[in-house]
Amino acid sequence: VIVLAEGILHRAEKPSVRTFENDENHLYVSQFPPDCPWFAYNAMRRNELILGLSRAMIVIEAGAKGGSLAAGESSLAYKEPLFVIDYKNEPPTAVGNKALLRKGALPIRSSQCGTPSLERLFHHMESVRKDNMEVQLQLSL
Repeated sequence: VIVLAEGILHRAEKPSVRTFENDENHLYVSQFPPDCPWFAYNAMRRNELILGLSRAMIVIEAGAKGGSLAAGESSLAYKEPLFVIDYKNEPPTAVGNKALLRKGALPIRSSQCGTPSLERLFHHMESVRKDNMEVQLQLSL
C-alpha cells in the first residue's frame, strides 16, 4: 500500500519501487483530490492515514527534522508501536533515530554481523495477529 502525498493523478513512481510493482501487488491510496500536486504539508498530513492503516511503524532513518521524524512522533502520540533501527554507528542521515528511541520507540538492534534483528518486531506482529483473531472469534460468538 503506497499512501500518496498528492492526488492519484499526480503520483510519481520512484524508480526504486517501480521494479517491484505490478498490477497484483500494490495499491495507491490518497486522501487528496485527484489533481492535487505534491506539497510538503500534505506529506506530513498523510502520516495519520498511514498510522490508521498500520499495526506498527518502522523507522529506518529519521533526520534531525523532517517527515520520518514527524511520522515516528505521530506514532508515539497515537500510542501505536514504533520500531526504530538502533545503529551501532549511526549514519548522519539517522540522527533522529536516537531522539525517537529516547521518547519510547522500541529498538531494532543489529546482530553481530550488522544485520538488524527483527525478532522483536515479528513477535509483536504475531501477538497483534492473535489478538485480532480473538476479537473476531468473540464477535462471531
